[in-house]
Amino acid sequence: MIVIFNGPPASGKDEAASLYKEMFGFKALSFKHQLFKETIDHFGVQKKWFMEGYEDRERKEIKEFALQNYSRREAMIHVSEDIIKPLKGLDYFGSQVAEEIEDGIDYAVADGGFVEELKPLIERVGAENVIIVQITRDGHDYSTDSRRYFNGNL
Repeated sequence: MIVIFNGPPASGKDEAASLYKEMFGFKALSFKHQLFKETIDHFGVQKKWFMEGYEDRERKEIKEFALQNYSRREAMIHVSEDIIKPLKGLDYFGSQVAEEIEDGIDYAVADGGFVEELKPLIERVGAENVIIVQITRDGHDYSTDSRRYFNGNL
């Protein structure tokens, strides 16, 4: 089974996925891990520098000279939407995650946001084994993000 949490930034997706890991023994999967690598490579920055700033909510939104005046969040969106997806396809990150799936293991995915990324997962494990949990939180929306709520149509 794969449980995918879908919601705006800071809505609680990571916390929900962590609870599934702690309470039910789920393993983690992430669409973002490959995007982190691609973004760090594209801008030629140090992984430690990028990740420390990304994990700090305030620093994540600060524009950086080393990222061509993008914030870390904006840099990730730029690499995903303007570089990777036009070159490698809209399902690229989903395909990367699908390759990590092991049979018989339950997974929690904290960063679902693009329907095209779901298709490789569904093809890998079957629609009956994918659950999408949409999270809302007052004061949090998609205004700073390229992801959206899944609309139920694949």
